[in-house]
Amino acid sequence: MKEQYLFKIKLYLFRCLICQCEHKHRDLVCRVLTESKARNQPVVWNTVFRSCPSNRHDELYVEAADILLCLHLGNLQGDRTDGSSLGFVRDVLQEYSKNNPKVWYHRAFFSAIMGQSQESDHCYGEFIKSFGGLDGDEEYRQRVPGLKMVDLLTGRKLSHHNMDALQLAVQNPFEPLLSLGPVRALKVVWRRQFHHARGSCNNDKGCSGFDLCNPDLNIRMTDDGHITGDCSMVLPPVTSILLNPYTGFLNLDLDGQDLNPWKAFPTEDSRRPFDDWNYLPNVMEIYHNDCRKKQDEVKAYLTGNCFFKITNKTYWPGYYCEPTTDQVVYAHWNGPNGQRAKFSLVQKIKDFLYQETVDSLNSINCGPEVEKVNSLLTKWYKQGHPVASGDVGRALNIIKRDKELDKKKKKHHAQPKTAGRLYMKFVDPPQTVGNNALLTIQIYQDIYYVIIQCKDRDSFVSPIIMRPKQKTGFMVTSPRSDYMYFCVRTTDSKMTIFDSKGKEMQEIFLGVNVPFHTMTLIGDNLIFFKQKRLGLMEINNGFTRYSDDFLECSMVGALLDIVILKNEFGIKFADGRQSLCHLKPMQIRLDGSLQQSFLPFKISENGEQLNGNFEHVEVLSEDTGEMIGAFSVDNILVLFTIQNPQDSCIREVLLTKVIELPGFPTKVKFLHKSVGFLVSWSQHSLNHKVPGYREHLFQYSYSGQLQGVLPFLSQSHSSLCVVYLDGDEEVTHTYPSCGHQGWYLYIQDGRQGVMCVKLFQEDV
Repeated sequence: MKEQYLFKIKLYLFRCLICQCEHKHRDLVCRVLTESKARNQPVVWNTVFRSCPSNRHDELYVEAADILLCLHLGNLQGDRTDGSSLGFVRDVLQEYSKNNPKVWYHRAFFSAIMGQSQESDHCYGEFIKSFGGLDGDEEYRQRVPGLKMVDLLTGRKLSHHNMDALQLAVQNPFEPLLSLGPVRALKVVWRRQFHHARGSCNNDKGCSGFDLCNPDLNIRMTDDGHITGDCSMVLPPVTSILLNPYTGFLNLDLDGQDLNPWKAFPTEDSRRPFDDWNYLPNVMEIYHNDCRKKQDEVKAYLTGNCFFKITNKTYWPGYYCEPTTDQVVYAHWNGPNGQRAKFSLVQKIKDFLYQETVDSLNSINCGPEVEKVNSLLTKWYKQGHPVASGDVGRALNIIKRDKELDKKKKKHHAQPKTAGRLYMKFVDPPQTVGNNALLTIQIYQDIYYVIIQCKDRDSFVSPIIMRPKQKTGFMVTSPRSDYMYFCVRTTDSKMTIFDSKGKEMQEIFLGVNVPFHTMTLIGDNLIFFKQKRLGLMEINNGFTRYSDDFLECSMVGALLDIVILKNEFGIKFADGRQSLCHLKPMQIRLDGSLQQSFLPFKISENGEQLNGNFEHVEVLSEDTGEMIGAFSVDNILVLFTIQNPQDSCIREVLLTKVIELPGFPTKVKFLHKSVGFLVSWSQHSLNHKVPGYREHLFQYSYSGQLQGVLPFLSQSHSSLCVVYLDGDEEVTHTYPSCGHQGWYLYIQDGRQGVMCVKLFQEDV
């Protein structure tokens, strides 16, 4: 009977899998986007409007306008830039704006990229009218997209011109686009969604479209040419989501495929509401060396069942659940020439805890009972139970109790209160420190660091486990150095620096609860602020020096080993790789192409500061191969590089491009020279929690020309995956809009879907 029952369950699940796959295949066919499907969208949305409650119509009209411009604008525009093919878009948006005046915002953006400045001004004015009075309510003004930009652009004009304020007042936040003329829209080739579409996510981070995933899927291409990410499905059980890069079709031929490890631990956002555990996927990558030759590649990853996010009993509504078995976590190593190694992380931690407890026990004097306690602890350890320092006291109590029992009665050595189960959780993401992977694990109430050496097989199977003397905070690692270090907060005021093997190098007192964003590790230097002064410690020798050239500054971040600092007058740069004697502001120069340009800032007379009253300064991205960095000052994107003047060891900052955006930059990704770089931005004043938050993506050439736009992405934590495809004639024969050669962007759209976008390309 039992076998028949199990067979029926397997047969049912198999049928579910087949039906699901057939349904998904049909869904995939309709998700390949074309111009004809774009023109059919209003008909589909009209059906939705008629079938939905009237109180949802306002929200749906905005969503329909979002999708029209995001998914379909590129297909409707095609290769034409004169706007002749976009009368259809204008008519649809006009109809939507009659039903919801918030769609005037979409019309303003559409008119701006079409080069229709007066129409864009008018549309944004109508959009503002839909909010009623806004004067005097600063908090409410922050929630209206574009108003912060209007204030910023107006203030900038007033500071540079001696004219009447009314003549200089900016009425349209899209003004930086108005002088560019018609701009092409990026073409969305396909969109893939696994779950049925939900309504507005209301900026819900877990609204990602998969049964188990992170907010950022870390979308990437596998070695065998599929698009994948940190995601999986429960029903049907698909642990590796592998998509055809040309069509988005799901690949179910799993024979002979390599492991597809996740790149990041699941976070609390990836849990289901009914589950108090945080499950580990089949494989989680913790180390991957940068190696051009495949045969020299080294990878390390974890496998297991789950990591508990809490260390006590858990309750479900109406149910009680307590784990009765140890967690299963294995560390694996794949090295050159097919070498393999693995060990049980749980067992290594048990070994460390036991040895730590025994050493502590032998260091104290508790009379003749030491041997008995040691024997009892060893018994528990050999039975597979975790033995920690707290078990010494329990063992002593058991021995004393047994003494008091009648000798005729059978003695019984009770188990520890932990019921013999090891509870642990990962409290920080894995970090790479040199050739090692650094794991931060909480066991019971204590924090432990596990350093897994990935250089070779023999070192890998002997991890270094260390427990700081006191409970620590977060850590900082050195991104690039010949000698790698990591830094932890060991007390409220003390920082301790360790090398990549856990050896304590230096200690420094910075004050009570100094935040980590006020310090950084660059090379062999720890750079920090103490009492409003910038300090630098040389880790190798412990020498520390403070500089008075950065008084009243705050640390923004580090790019290309350059520390960017901000004060009320502007921005300064400090070279993080210099020695103590050279901790001075770096010289700033303009590229020749910027000499005659209008810039929203000026370089000080001594060349050491970008003068300007900047509200938002953010570090965005770096390309260490081409030595290009990007940071933003309000709505201005600044690209820079580092140069070494002749006959000088002092490096200089060279500003190469300054681009004014119609919003606040949020992300930058540098690409191949023929493609340029991508910039995402928003007019919601960098507040991701604002209802209706939207981002827009621009593609720029390295000459600073705007190549294409992908507007109205919903809130997404998506990384930007860009790959070059050689083309597939068979795919093109079946789906004429797919299978073409070129550069493609794969991105989450913030609406529970993954999109493929064709990028524009120049001849270089």
